[in-house]
Amino acid sequence: MNDVWLAARRAFDATTRTRRHYVALQDGGTAIAYGAIEQDVGAPTYRLFVVTASSRLNDGTGDALLGRLLDDLRSVKAGRAWMREEARDPLLAFATARGFIERRCYERGDTEIVELEMALSGQ
Repeated sequence: MNDVWLAARRAFDATTRTRRHYVALQDGGTAIAYGAIEQDVGAPTYRLFVVTASSRLNDGTGDALLGRLLDDLRSVKAGRAWMREEARDPLLAFATARGFIERRCYERGDTEIVELEMALSGQ
């Protein structure tokens, strides 16, 4: 699955779509979190990524990163943001506690996947 993720990041056409990404660093320069938004093709819809250890989600790192990404979504007048995670990922509880709602569930092989979304004003 990591190969699929990396291939999609490399194939992203930044000349026609918007992407912003961030790395959170702790003292000493060690990366502790990654976040990004990527515009879907032909739509004011953006995929949102938050990648960090589950212990970082609720220590302020998760909220700071998500806050920055939501600010970016507002600045580009996004209409909707969505994310996709494995059903067992603690990020799902973090995101739903902050306004994301479940859009759909499905199976990929033997893994249950959950998609969440958040409606944004788009204005």
